[in-house]
Amino acid sequence: MAESTVTDREVKIWGLIAIVLGAPIFLVVSHYSDSGKGRAAAVSVGVIVIAIRSFWDLRQRLWFWATIVLVILAHVVLIVYINWSSESVPAPALAPVGIVDFVIIYGLVASAKRLANSL
Repeated sequence: MAESTVTDREVKIWGLIAIVLGAPIFLVVSHYSDSGKGRAAAVSVGVIVIAIRSFWDLRQRLWFWATIVLVILAHVVLIVYINWSSESVPAPALAPVGIVDFVIIYGLVASAKRLANSL
């Protein structure tokens, strides 16, 4: 597959998309549960959107979407069953968690890609 160059504008647009998709998730989950779970859900949505964009060239592969569905299900389970703090947390404090989450998702998709290519 051909490598594509990502511009600063595209990065900003996808960052905005991640925020726009995460905000309603935060509101809905916070309404029905608590702000800690809402924040975790919003950050998860943002990270998953950025991860999907990172592998956008694989969007036509069924195994890619199956991997993303498994990632989403794992996030839902973690959000539901972990007791997330409702205390206010500044965004810079959440960044390391989001980065680790992204690295794990990236690794899972890359592993699935290697497995699919070896079959």
